Amino acid sequence: MRRFLEEAWRHCKPIGATGDGVDVIAGCDLDGARAAAKGAKTTVDRGLVTTRASDHADFARGFTDAIARHRHWEREP
Repeated sequence: MRRFLEEAWRHCKPIGATGDGVDVIAGCDLDGARAAAKGAKTTVDRGLVTTRASDHADFARGFTDAIARHRHWEREP
């Protein structure tokens, strides 16, 4: 799983995670990506969309927008 996420990040693809999935993201090397903190609502950082909130409406909107962009070139060095 970790390698898949790191490759998706490297290829500028959108990534989304909720709940415990945010902890998986935090364990990956995603170039300083900012994931949602404990108890936080939706956080969006260069195509990485995460939430720890139980209401996923904001997450769904953010992830839909990230997918619509297809690639997040601002990750490129």
